[in-house]
Amino acid sequence: MKYKLNEHIFDEWNERSAYLLGYLFADACIYRGPGNRYEIIISGTRLETLEIVKEILEAEHPIRTKGPKCYQLRIGSKILVETLESLGLTENKTVNLTYPPIPREVERHFIRGYFDGKGSFMIERNRRIVSNFSGACYEFMESLRDRLVLYGLNRANIHQYGEGDASNQIRYYVRDTRRLYELLYQGASVYSRTQRARYERGYRI
Repeated sequence: MKYKLNEHIFDEWNERSAYLLGYLFADACIYRGPGNRYEIIISGTRLETLEIVKEILEAEHPIRTKGPKCYQLRIGSKILVETLESLGLTENKTVNLTYPPIPREVERHFIRGYFDGKGSFMIERNRRIVSNFSGACYEFMESLRDRLVLYGLNRANIHQYGEGDASNQIRYYVRDTRRLYELLYQGASVYSRTQRARYERGYRI
């Protein structure tokens, strides 16, 4: 069955396309298989964010449950795969993920998309709210950290925790978490409501 899909979403940069790219950098992988097979596999623990991705892509593809609190959207498209590869998302993104050449005016939407896939707000025991980004590719995390410095956040250390999808982490404490929140959500219309609500429930002056 041939599903409907907007394969040219990245022909124009705007809030929605930049957010989508960020989320795909966080939670998608590319697969090139036999028989000229090109596929984007998007996995996540929140159904909400996969529904956002599907809506932006104007996709008819089904979101499937792959286990407890695990959802997956698989999209076959040579055009989209080749576009994503040109932007820095390759098959082996664990070591080869490259920060994309995205216009400054929409960059914060890209960062928000990545945060919805590989970031979180957390409440510590003393009720302080903190935040973090994680990722497998250290070089990408360095680039992300350095870009965030340009938006007023401190140059945080990148902590390494062995191997795996979240093996590198950028951690921000209260003041920088507040700055990050303002960067991500001021005037934004596309984001995880669950993610934002976690900050707003936990924040205290």
